[in-house]
Formats: sequence, structure tokens, C-alpha cells
Amino acid sequence: MFIITKSLESLKYLNTQIKEYNERILQCILPYQTNLEILMSIPGFGFIVASSVLAEIGDVKQFTGPKQLVSWAGLAPSIYESAGKSTRGHITKQGSKHLRTILVEAAHVIASRGSGSLKVFFLRIRSKKGYKIAIVALARKLLTIVYHLLTRNEPFFEENRMTKHVRIPTPSSRIHPYDLHQMVEILVEAGYIVHKA
Repeated sequence: MFIITKSLESLKYLNTQIKEYNERILQCILPYQTNLEILMSIPGFGFIVASSVLAEIGDVKQFTGPKQLVSWAGLAPSIYESAGKSTRGHITKQGSKHLRTILVEAAHVIASRGSGSLKVFFLRIRSKKGYKIAIVALARKLLTIVYHLLTRNEPFFEENRMTKHVRIPTPSSRIHPYDLHQMVEILVEAGYIVHKA
């Protein structure tokens, strides 16, 4: 009983710490709410992915174009030259490891549960070059989209597709900021059929 009680006290303490960190992160990111909403409109991007990408990139205007951003993230293919011939190799992996990891995770989400043009892009590359190369290509495409959306200050839009429901939690909100009605609404928008139990 003693061990269970102490474990529960530790969990309660850790949950309080997590809540305090979440509150601090939300306070820091609120000035960038517009950019956050833009990134959250991309399929595969939730609050955590969007805020992490923003934190890693900083001001997108410091990059002269999407190729420089992709290169900075280490997602650009390495190029080898020998005897006047250029060949492409694996990605360079130089640059922001965290940004690269976040984008690859978002690409996995789109590959497994996504739909629309990004999923079609992934499937087309996968049929020619395999799963791993397709995931990296999709991560690179996502970063290019991020660059264009942030520089143009517009959300992701795809014809014949419903607009993604975006809601940014506020400081002092619950860890799960949606009530039951909002969760059902999000599931219905995503194409699920919800029945009351």
C-alpha cells in the first residue's frame, strides 16, 4: 500500500509539473497564434507539431526560399559528383534534427491515416522508390508547404476537401480543451459516424 500511495503522489506531482509547463508554452506561443493556426490547417499537423515546427524555424523570412529551409532541416538529398556525373544520395541530416524528426512523424501520420493530395503524393513515390524514401519526400514537401504558407500568410487549402477544424488551447484551459460536443463534431468532420451509446 505504501508503494502505491507514493507512486500516486509522484504521478500527481508530475501531472502538476506538466500542466505548469503546458501553461508556460501556451503563454509563449500566443503572440504567434496566426502562424500556429496556419500550420495547424495542414493535414498531419496538430498543436504540438505546429508549435514545435514554429519553435524550430523561428522567423521564416530568414530563409531565402524553401530549398534553403529544406537544406537547413537536413532533408535535402546529398549530391555526389564524379567524372562529371552527379548522383543523388541519402538526405544530408545536417541541420535541425528536431525539425526533421517532427516532419517525418507528420509524414507518417499522413501516410497511415491521411487522404487528399499529400497521401496521393506519398503513394506515388512509394510505388516507385519504397516506403522510407516516400516518407522523407513527403516530409520535404511538408516543409516546402510550411514555407509557402507562412510567407504568404494563408492557411492550407485543398479543393473538394473540408476545412480542417483548428482550435488552439488557451492558458489555464484543461489538458483536453474539447468538450464532448466539440469532439463529436471533429470526428464527424473527419468522416466518422458517431452513435450515442
